[in-house]
Amino acid sequence: MTLKKRTVISFVIFAVLFAAMLVTATFTDLQVSRILTKGTLPEGAFLATGLFGVVCECIGCTAPYIMGAFALEILLIYSLRFISNKWGKYALAAVLVIAAAATYYAV
Repeated sequence: MTLKKRTVISFVIFAVLFAAMLVTATFTDLQVSRILTKGTLPEGAFLATGLFGVVCECIGCTAPYIMGAFALEILLIYSLRFISNKWGKYALAAVLVIAAAATYYAV
């Protein structure tokens, strides 16, 4: 079997499995959420009030902020290395430092 044929077969298998998981999650997500939060959330509430739920929500919400801060730092390094215009480089670097600091503060 050639490499191209194996790649196509692998992609098709991945696409089929991904689609099956997506369809399964679409129809079972609400039931799973109701089972996991049974008795912990008042009717119509979306945020937890217990210690365990609040801690898990906080941990789950920090990942996008940390990824954003790392992305801003990578852009900062890129701008300092590869932008040749001296004033543009430092102006962009200052904006990126402020944005990264604000992102870390949000965490």
